[in-house]
This record gives sequence, structure tokens and C-alpha cells, in this order.
Amino acid sequence: MRWRELLVPAARSLAGAYGLAGPFKATLALTYRCPRRCYFCGIYRRDEPELSAEDWAAALAGLESVTWVDVTGGEIFARPDALDVCSRVVEALPSLCLFHFPTSGAWPGEAVTLARAIAARGVRVVVSVAVQGPRALHDRVSGAPGAFDQALETFRLLRALPRVDTVFGATLLKENIQLVPEGLFDELARHVGDLRKGDLHVNRAQRSGHYFSNDAMELPAGAAVSSAMRRLLQWKGLPRTPMDALEAAYRLLAVQDAEGASGRLPTCAALHSSVFVSPSGTVYPCHIWAEPLGLATRGTNIAALVAGERGRWLRSQVARGLCPGCWTPCEAYPTLLTAASNPLYCLQTMGR
Repeated sequence: MRWRELLVPAARSLAGAYGLAGPFKATLALTYRCPRRCYFCGIYRRDEPELSAEDWAAALAGLESVTWVDVTGGEIFARPDALDVCSRVVEALPSLCLFHFPTSGAWPGEAVTLARAIAARGVRVVVSVAVQGPRALHDRVSGAPGAFDQALETFRLLRALPRVDTVFGATLLKENIQLVPEGLFDELARHVGDLRKGDLHVNRAQRSGHYFSNDAMELPAGAAVSSAMRRLLQWKGLPRTPMDALEAAYRLLAVQDAEGASGRLPTCAALHSSVFVSPSGTVYPCHIWAEPLGLATRGTNIAALVAGERGRWLRSQVARGLCPGCWTPCEAYPTLLTAASNPLYCLQTMGR
């Protein structure tokens, strides 16, 4: 991620504080279908209607403020029309400069085709390829023999593309938390030449009833998460890129959150700087809080729901800290950009 991809969202956030814009980041779940059976994620068990490419374009109309989009699943390539849907998403967002999608690696060719097509439009592309450990562990956690080798193939193919930044994405689990970062990185480096520390992205496992469908999942102990994040901070060293700096800030605060000091976290910017939309077009503040704003249709788009009475009320609840108070990157990164560009955010959003 380059400076432009961070400065533009930050500027949008500052404008949004004064009612001049809307969210600069949108997370769009295109499907809940997935070929993997990861025990820590129940998305594949969900069955929800999916907006067509045309419906997504209509739902996104009017979101000129969005510069950063996460297109996610499930596995987006479980939809045969994923390329068409993503193309319509990009066309509907005139200010877009950053397009991110995660993938299990189950469809390497489709991932390359999509990344190349979006990059050709002049949009920076970031792809996260999921890897939870060495071959045997990753395949077992994913419930899919051969998943590790598919992830490696996908990473290699994507890394060769211009204007595409590709990283391995690992989730901290009981099974791999002692491997992060050194053990996992060394294992990946054995298979992928010239691997850099910045090529490994680490996230915490999260519970979400309306997205992951994993409310009963046992999370790693806070002390273990804190220890892993501290090791990661030391191992990564001083930030060398804008994304490194953003991730370092996230990890520093993730340590505090894991140690029970969540009161020190910045006020979440969900619905101010970010928004989450499910495959059916149901709009939520984020992928954790199960408080829908409504259903985006051709008659009522996402922008109208965010700006509407319920959207304003939920935004004020978030600004007051009356939400689950998670610290997950989907909302933490836009929150950090918002806090940096507009320190008075929480005061200015009170009562909206």
C-alpha cells in the first residue's frame, strides 16, 4: 500500500466529520459459499440470497466517498460471476483507489484474472491468501487436503502481477499461535523465494453471529494473543512502508485489547468511516455488530441507509462506545486513519 492509498481515505475521513462525505471504506460480502471447512469459521453453513452484479451496482450508487473496498466471502470465487460483480463494484465507485480481496487459494486462475482486471483500471489491488500454518496443519484447519499447496500457487502467481500487492494472511488460533511469526514465516519462506516480513499479515480470531456464525468458538487466551502480537511487533521491526505503520499501530493496540485495556482504544469509526454489507444487501455498521440498518435495494441504496435516521442513531451509538467494542482490522484500520486525521472525531459525532 502506497502513501496515496492511505492519505486519500484519511482526507475523506476528515471531510466526513463535517458532513461532507460518507464512509471511505466498504466491506462487501459477495457470498457465504466456501469450499473450505475451517473450524473457526461457520460462514459456509450460512445460506443467504446474493445480490446480482446489477443489484450491487444499484446498491452502491451514490457512495462517491468510498476510496477503499474489501470484497470478501466466504470465497468470492465460489460465485461463477465474481469477475462481473467486482467489475460492476469498481464502476459504481468513482473515487476508488484501493481494492482488497481475501482468498483461500482454491481458484488460483480466477484470482489472477480478477487482480489483473482491477489493476488494469488503475486501482491498487491488495490480495490476502489465507495460510494458517505448515502444510499438514493448514490442510487440517481448512478441512481440505491440498489447501496449502493451492495457497502457495496462488501467492506465487499473484506476486508476479504489476500493481498487485500480495500477502499471506494468518489468523491466530490455538493450533498456530506459538508458530507466529517466526515459525510460520520460515515455513513459508522454504516454499516461496524472496519472502519478506511484510508479506505476512496476522489477524486475531473473532466471533460474529451475523457473519462468521461462530458464537460458540473458543478463542485463544488473551495472554497468548498478547504474547504473539508482542513477538510480531519485535520481529517486524521499524515500519518501512505506510501499511507497515498502520499494522504496527493496530498490533500495539491489539496487545492492550488482549490484556483487557480496551478503554484505551480509539473510538470506533464504524458507519462514520466504514460500513459492512452482506450478500443479500443487508447493511450493518460492521461485520461484528448484528444491528442492521436495512436492506439495500434499487430503491434504497447503501448511502441512503447510512444517512437515514437509523444510520445516524447507530453511528451515534458507536461513537459513544455502545457497541461490542471489538478490535478487528476491518474496522480498526479505518478507525486508526480517522483518529490520525481527525482527533476530535468522537466529540463531533456525538448525537448524530
